[in-house]
Amino acid sequence: MKTKSIVGSVVGLLLVSSAPAAPSAAPDTATKTRVEAAFGQLPLLFIENRGQLDPTVAYYVQGRSTSLYFTPGGLTFALSGKQDRPAPRAKGGLVKTGWNPTSTPERWALKLDFLGADPNVKPVAEAPQKAVISYFQGPPSKWQAGLKTYATLRYIPTSGPASTSSTAVP
Repeated sequence: MKTKSIVGSVVGLLLVSSAPAAPSAAPDTATKTRVEAAFGQLPLLFIENRGQLDPTVAYYVQGRSTSLYFTPGGLTFALSGKQDRPAPRAKGGLVKTGWNPTSTPERWALKLDFLGADPNVKPVAEAPQKAVISYFQGPPSKWQAGLKTYATLRYIPTSGPASTSSTAVP
């Protein structure tokens, strides 16, 4: 199989393009520029799925408004954003009083299936990182603590003579 570096490039672009949430007081332009630049330097962390997601997901990447889910058959991009609602208008085009300018959240999903690819592959994480992720949602029996993170993810064959990562597709 040929190495596919486009997945890593797309993943990086989608996650880096998401700016961090702004605090209640708007920062000055210089501060905003520094924060956005620093955010773009954060490493991608592939997080293992130990039951906190659908069982078909092996690993995922979590961003502020973008998530990527890696399965043996492909990957799914989950994107979110906000759609600004226009202010309601009174007769004569004036904005009605009491209008709350909140935004409506929107979500999109883009599924990329590996058509015609070897069906006997699986995503395998490599290069363990020091960071761990924990989810404390719902009852304690559903909590997930100390989830491992990795720097790279490769798709490797699960059967046959070429079952080493040297023939993997990232």
